[in-house]
Amino acid sequence: MIIEITKNYPEWVRLIIPIAIVILCFTLGLLIRKYLFNFLKKYTAKTETKIDDIIFNALRRPFLLWFAILGIELASKTLFLHPKIESIIDSTLLIIWIISFMLVISRLTLDTLQLYYQKRNSPFHTTSIFQNIIKLLFIIIGIMLILNSLGISITPIITALGIGGLAVALALQDTLNNLFSGFYITLSQQVRVGDYIQLENGSEGWVKDIGWRNTTLLLLTNNYVIIPNGKLAQNIITNYSLPDSRSHIRINYNVSYDSDINKIEKLILETVKEILPSIPGTMTEPSPVVLFNPGAGDYALIFTVSIPISKYADRNLIISEINKAIFLKFKKENVNIPYPIRTIYMKRELEQ
Repeated sequence: MIIEITKNYPEWVRLIIPIAIVILCFTLGLLIRKYLFNFLKKYTAKTETKIDDIIFNALRRPFLLWFAILGIELASKTLFLHPKIESIIDSTLLIIWIISFMLVISRLTLDTLQLYYQKRNSPFHTTSIFQNIIKLLFIIIGIMLILNSLGISITPIITALGIGGLAVALALQDTLNNLFSGFYITLSQQVRVGDYIQLENGSEGWVKDIGWRNTTLLLLTNNYVIIPNGKLAQNIITNYSLPDSRSHIRINYNVSYDSDINKIEKLILETVKEILPSIPGTMTEPSPVVLFNPGAGDYALIFTVSIPISKYADRNLIISEINKAIFLKFKKENVNIPYPIRTIYMKRELEQ
């Protein structure tokens, strides 16, 4: 219809019409996005579910692009181009549309999964390896759709990839080991993003990210430790965030053999209970416990106090504050803190 009408127009008019069509479609898309999306934004803000917000945010960005594609497609039909050129334009616009559509679906999938795991209080969605796998999956689907739209058979390509995949797997054994180890770590949720862990070699910190090759650990010194996923999967790990972040710290105190055991035990317990409410990160329930354990040492009697804390990562400050309070209390009550004593017998004395 449009083509038949424009054939009767002068040359300069036929050049202006496609430009006008593109501008009109783009303007129409801009107006629809402005008014319709503003209305939808107000509507979605009132609903309890977050799914509509996810759909709204995913469609907002490519909306103008789709109207621009529509305008260019309609405009190209009014220019009476050579069939080959018109075919190239159609194919190019289709490829752009497929790519943008796959990006929208990818974002919808990731945001929906993120919402799902947030409701379950799980950090599974935040790992970059999981996000990259989802994106890669939609990239592969998009490439297959593009090839199919261009009339290229994907069966030989899949066959070639299957044969070549064996050679690639052999050449990239370490990389694939790290990839699958990272995937296993993420799925098992024995180590999650945000957890505070300690490795076999003593390194400890927060898990910042589990990537396709490495896991990033943030130390207390504000430095990163980059660990290959394969090595992390084989490591003995203490996870102080599982089953929850609550933990206990144990502090030993040495006193003289001349000390009254019951008095020292009572003194430590009273001091700890008195100072705990003023120390951030400590817990009053369950109550702290003082034990005469390990008991008699080489040169002193040893008491152990067990204190509940909310986060193991905060233990250093807590131990420091409790140690200061106990030391000042011992000093005030004249409790003797012995120095290490060793008795050395000389060979000459033994012979006498």
